[in-house]
Amino acid sequence: MARKSHPITATSGDIDRQIYVLRGVRVMLDSDLAKLYGVGFKAPEPDAGSATQN
Repeated sequence: MARKSHPITATSGDIDRQIYVLRGVRVMLDSDLAKLYGVGFKAPEPDAGSATQN
């Protein structure tokens, strides 16, 4: 069953506080964008196959 998203009212000040500047580039965290758009956020699982063994 599809989940209905509820629109979130955000002011430009709220959004500006969620924008970070990294190396001169403005970015937002995935979790903040998910909240803004009213969708779920799931952090990616680490790829166990890419770990090097000594």
